[in-house]
Amino acid sequence: MEQKELPYDNKSLNPTTDLKRAMNLAIKVSGLTRGDIADRMNEHIVVERLRTRGRDGLITEDMVNKWLAPEGQEIIPTKLIKIFGTVTQSGGPAQTLVPQGHRVIGPKEILFLEFGKAYLEGKKFQKRTRRLAEQLEEMGHDRVRS
Repeated sequence: MEQKELPYDNKSLNPTTDLKRAMNLAIKVSGLTRGDIADRMNEHIVVERLRTRGRDGLITEDMVNKWLAPEGQEIIPTKLIKIFGTVTQSGGPAQTLVPQGHRVIGPKEILFLEFGKAYLEGKKFQKRTRRLAEQLEEMGHDRVRS
């Protein structure tokens, strides 16, 4: 079978390497051990009534090690990525799964976006108000502008 060129800037759509790298970084930054990660994820798994293929349907430290092994074929199940991100307080792993050109953002970035939208809406409102005031002045009304 002939290999074709990738139509998307030669970037692979296989997220495995990036996902493993992001997960390793998330654990490093979190300061938690892999055993801690497994234990804390299991707390969420029980609450969410999820199961894994692991012993008793729970995550083991060995499973976490396999998910993080750079050359390994095992990857974290999709249903657990959100829990992993919650436990490590990192959006990095989820970021690797979004389409190219998109981003996962946090609460602070959301506030900046909302602020920017409100600011631009305010500018539009000011411009419209100024135009209306000019029209009223042209019609002979005084003191429309403050």
